[in-house]
Amino acid sequence: MNRIPLIIIVLLLCATTLCAQEGNVKLNVKKTWIETPMGKPVIDRGSDGSWDFTAVDNPYVFVENSRYYCFFEAQDTKESNWHERIGLAISEDGVHWQKQANNPIVDVGVSGSWDGAVAKLPAAVIKHDSRYYLFYSGRDVHDTEMTSKNIGVVIATELTGQWIKSARNPLLQGREDKWDTHVTTMPTNIFKRDDRFWLGYRGMQGLYFKQGLGVASSDNLLEWQRETDESPAISIKEEIASMAIAKVGNAYIGISQPLKIENRRYWNSADLLNWTKGSPVLFKSSGKVDTISNPFLVRGQWNVLYEQDDRIYRAVLSDN
Repeated sequence: MNRIPLIIIVLLLCATTLCAQEGNVKLNVKKTWIETPMGKPVIDRGSDGSWDFTAVDNPYVFVENSRYYCFFEAQDTKESNWHERIGLAISEDGVHWQKQANNPIVDVGVSGSWDGAVAKLPAAVIKHDSRYYLFYSGRDVHDTEMTSKNIGVVIATELTGQWIKSARNPLLQGREDKWDTHVTTMPTNIFKRDDRFWLGYRGMQGLYFKQGLGVASSDNLLEWQRETDESPAISIKEEIASMAIAKVGNAYIGISQPLKIENRRYWNSADLLNWTKGSPVLFKSSGKVDTISNPFLVRGQWNVLYEQDDRIYRAVLSDN
């Protein structure tokens, strides 16, 4: 009879225990998110003239096999013909990040297409049937009152690419004269429940006002049904511009990004459709904290990345 060495059994049991513990690590809302390292970005802007030398922001983090993949957007210039594209940085520890040589991994579309001016706000990566799906927001023209915001997807067999845009894009479009006239992605995961995929998105009646949390579901990741058809899951009175959502145990916890940052709160839900406002989000940082990524675990400790001064910083949930 084959015998497995005792040390291997012990290591396997330890690994299993660690995974189980991490999968049930509570997010203590009484603790403070502390910028780490203080005053130093973990993903910086590129050199002058590069595709990301004006800004790097709106991070989203996907974790696989103890490796961390930060998808982010970047801007190349402040001139009228600016572009926003999507890049990728990878980390082994959540602290030190390496931008990929093939950045940007998602470029704008051809002129006149739904994402011909902007391809940004990467979010909600999921692996399904040996392929990865990355959702993002597109815009057809630069800032005007008539600009259109919609959501599409790129698909790859490896997280590092090549990422191919779906021929069905855009998958989720804004609706004229509805609460979600414009729609964009937010830094939330895709959640699997009841044999369906669930996606949170940002809906806006106007550009950057009267906005709230929308929820859509799908059974194939390419055809989406609005679950918040007539009104958002969280009232537009809250003016939530973004919601970072993670699953903790059997529930969902969100970190809101309202127009008034001082009103940032935790939100709690059991089904992604009904939300209860919680306590204020405590943050200790060297500057103004803008869009926060989805919370993710690094060796049993909650982390987030976030935008600050057009760079990406890291915070760890810690005691004061």
